Amino acid sequence: MTQAVVLTTVGLVMLIFGHRVETLAYENYIQKLRTDITLELVEVRERIEEEVFQSILDLRELAAIIGETPDLEVAEFNRKAAEYLAKNPQVINVAVAPDLVISMVYPLEGNESALGLNYRDNEAQIEQVEEAMRTGKGVLTGPVDLVQGGRGVILRQPVFLPPLAEAPDVPRPWGILSIVLNYDDFLVSLGVPELQERFNLLLIEPGNDGKPEQIMLGSPDEMGADPIRLNFDFPFGQWELCATPKGGWPLTRPRYEEQWLLRFAFIALTLLGISYIMRLAAKRRAAEVRLRNGIEALDHGIVMFGPDRRVTLYNRRYLDMTGSEQKVEVGTPYQDIMRENLLGGVVPEAVGHEDEFITDWLEHRVLEGGADTEQHLPDGRIIKTSDRLMEDGSIVGLRL
Repeated sequence: MTQAVVLTTVGLVMLIFGHRVETLAYENYIQKLRTDITLELVEVRERIEEEVFQSILDLRELAAIIGETPDLEVAEFNRKAAEYLAKNPQVINVAVAPDLVISMVYPLEGNESALGLNYRDNEAQIEQVEEAMRTGKGVLTGPVDLVQGGRGVILRQPVFLPPLAEAPDVPRPWGILSIVLNYDDFLVSLGVPELQERFNLLLIEPGNDGKPEQIMLGSPDEMGADPIRLNFDFPFGQWELCATPKGGWPLTRPRYEEQWLLRFAFIALTLLGISYIMRLAAKRRAAEVRLRNGIEALDHGIVMFGPDRRVTLYNRRYLDMTGSEQKVEVGTPYQDIMRENLLGGVVPEAVGHEDEFITDWLEHRVLEGGADTEQHLPDGRIIKTSDRLMEDGSIVGLRL
């Protein structure tokens, strides 16, 4: 495999791995971002639920008082309504409609036109009013544009008279109690405008078909993909809060370019290192080839042993001169070759005391700088051997 192919393959593998790491890091970043936003929105939901539930409880309390005293005088109604407004500063006005006709409103100033309004004649409101009377639960409408400016949310609570003793389970509808919340002040008190600077918010009352039945906040057209959704469960129905970051979810995590620059730098350094190692390996192989070619060109036999006393290199002339081709290969121990030669009787001076000769050869002659002897081969040739110890512990042997 050429160097270019190796470097290209390694580079591609590292790029694919880097892309996978970045993908996992991005997914983790988005998951953490969604978690952080969800926790922040949960706090908003809790504030909304607290405010709305408190308004509902106070409204039910006022409805119960009116139900107990249906002939409530205007002065007493004004006092009760004033107390209600003091506890709920976002409320603009309170109105009661016995038999679905508004008879009292507080404060009266600015709301005189509401007196005498018959909900049965108001097509825009009669449907929700009748729903409240039928279910006995409050209903919320809005936000709607107010005549006095701004926007409001209308919360209606049905009023029932105490049941008769002879029919305790039969409800006795009396009328409807309505309050108007200043929608903009309500949102400000919850910190919603600050959130809208960072998020696209959509607050809806979902219908049975999954489409918004009412939109209390935001616009579906501005909502990005894959929004976070939180549900509210109120006595008068369910709300759903949806949110996405302004501009949509980030396509990359922070410091994306910096991370990729670091990856490219690491890949480049790695490829340079691999290229350098491959060049060194190629030079070493070339040197080994030149060395082998050089020793093969010699008329003398040559063999080399590593520091571990095992064959690392030899030439064909060495095998021809020793006649031991079948006994020598890379990795063969130095001592085994000596023992084979001695047992074959090719070293006359060692005949009869081979073990002592091997010990003396290895422990004294070679270690003292060199060892020379003659080998008498069966074919009559006499080979002069000369083994020399190198500085690194290797042994070089010549056969002449």
